[in-house]
Amino acid sequence: MIFSWFLRFVHQNIQVINTALNYAVSQNQECDHLVDKKQSRISSKQDDESIEIVLFKSDSCAFCPRAEEVIRETIEDFGSAVFELKIINVTENPEAAEEYGIFALPTVMIGGLSVTGIPERDMLMKMVLGARVMSKKKVVLK
Repeated sequence: MIFSWFLRFVHQNIQVINTALNYAVSQNQECDHLVDKKQSRISSKQDDESIEIVLFKSDSCAFCPRAEEVIRETIEDFGSAVFELKIINVTENPEAAEEYGIFALPTVMIGGLSVTGIPERDMLMKMVLGARVMSKKKVVLK
């Protein structure tokens, strides 16, 4: 019974991830020039297999400290070699927000996909998985 519940859970999450990936692929086809620009700057590094997570925040943002805390809690169990956390303070570097099309804070970007607000741990892991799958698909397609 527990095993069948687990299989249903995995199947449901695979469907959610596939839906997210299909949406991301359709968005990539519509906005290839923007995605290519973002991917060249914010992408999972294929050389050392680390995944880059970028957090856009500001000094005056009330939700940004909690967003950073959630990200750090989510990735701390994996070790420092798996993820590279890059934090961009848009108060100090407003051009970065404009360059990446960031209009609200906090915003987390992983592999060209972004989420605004305090991210949920599950959402972060789905974004990481999506970034990993998309990076593998790009290698196969090339």
